[in-house]
Amino acid sequence: MAMTELRTFAGLEVGESAIAQCLPSRIKKDNSQMRGLGQKIEEFCNPFGNNAPTTLVNLATGRAATKATEEYLVQTMTRGQTDRDKFLDEWNKDSTRFLKPLKRLRVNNFASKTKNKKEKKARGVQDVISNAASLKDTFIRIIVVVSENSIFDLRHFLTYPITQYPLSLAHADGAHLKTAKSALLKKLEGLQTDVPTDTPMNCARVYDGGRLIHSLLSLVNVGTTFGSIARTVLSTVCNGSGSEVYVCLDKYIENSIKDSERQLRGTVNTVYSLYTISGPDQSVRQKGQTLLSSSSFKNELGKFLLREWQKDHYWSLLNGKTLYASHGGVCYKYTPNEHQQIHVSSPAHLQANHEEADTLIAFHLENITYNAVIIRASDTDVLVILIGFLGKINLKERTRSTIIMDCGSGNSRRYINVTNIVNVLEERQPGLSRALLGYHAFTGCDFTSSFYRKGKLKPLEIIEKDAA
Repeated sequence: MAMTELRTFAGLEVGESAIAQCLPSRIKKDNSQMRGLGQKIEEFCNPFGNNAPTTLVNLATGRAATKATEEYLVQTMTRGQTDRDKFLDEWNKDSTRFLKPLKRLRVNNFASKTKNKKEKKARGVQDVISNAASLKDTFIRIIVVVSENSIFDLRHFLTYPITQYPLSLAHADGAHLKTAKSALLKKLEGLQTDVPTDTPMNCARVYDGGRLIHSLLSLVNVGTTFGSIARTVLSTVCNGSGSEVYVCLDKYIENSIKDSERQLRGTVNTVYSLYTISGPDQSVRQKGQTLLSSSSFKNELGKFLLREWQKDHYWSLLNGKTLYASHGGVCYKYTPNEHQQIHVSSPAHLQANHEEADTLIAFHLENITYNAVIIRASDTDVLVILIGFLGKINLKERTRSTIIMDCGSGNSRRYINVTNIVNVLEERQPGLSRALLGYHAFTGCDFTSSFYRKGKLKPLEIIEKDAA
């Protein structure tokens, strides 16, 4: 746009004037094109004529609407008014209805028909994967049929591996077989009988630092100073209710048990292996998404945040709250005083060398004395670890506190009552919540492989019914 304006200003690019449009040759050409267009409209269909089609027609594509699409479009106003009256009636009966999610309406217009075709084309890669999987299944069935109908010794055959790694646990290149962990989160979330719609004022808040940094740094532009990043992170965690705030940051080490998972996520240690943050005035020279692919950078950022927050000019951002920040086996306690200063200490009982923030959250949870704790995280692993942690506590102590997980983002953000889920699991099968940790690792997590074509939900149904 700037180049076009510059060329026009310099006289290098002159637009069409009104005089050119009024020339006899131009008028003759325009009239000819107009007559041709009119003939084409009459030849196919004229949606504005006396003999207009009885069905709706998309003016952009010329396609006639299907019966379902026509009914959807014609009844839009009536349906919208009905849904509005229904919502107002539910709101009058229940004051908390406003905070509950709305049921998603199925759209059946012209655009939705085009979208379905695009989605079918996009599934081409998935079809290739499905074909490969079916080919493996076909091969297995052939071997089984041959062994049943001949003297072929299947046991002897299976003693010779076809690939270097067992295909029941890994791909041909040795990468772990993965399963959808989100299915387990939805299953556990569906067990709730008491869904929280709000959070208590007198509570403690715990943040998954990895998730927090990823959500903020993905929006950071080149040139932003690390001082402003530290200020943004601190103001975000101290903005909510609660008197105590805990920030748990991941530690990245070499030869970790999670190396394979981090490689799948694109985390590397090559370009930025010597990354250092000298101070708050240092500016970001790469996009935030690029920096997040370096584990060394995230380690340095964690160390920088713990140092930077010790400065007194962050006193106002703490907003009277006590902050606990943990990273790399070190935990600092930041307490604002009446002299507009920040007192920093290292509580001995909170020093724990955890690699993952997932387990660090559970460690801090054990030392929190508040009756209500809000944990901001979205990982299935965090929910499973919290359920396993609460399952070890007896019912009397468990009912004294409420653990709520603040999960998701945007329109999918919601609260999960972890304490309520544990109580439901224990009612179904005593000890089930404690067994969930081993079940999650056995069926596939970040550092263990899942079994081929074995998901999360079927094994959970089995252990729910197991009375042993």
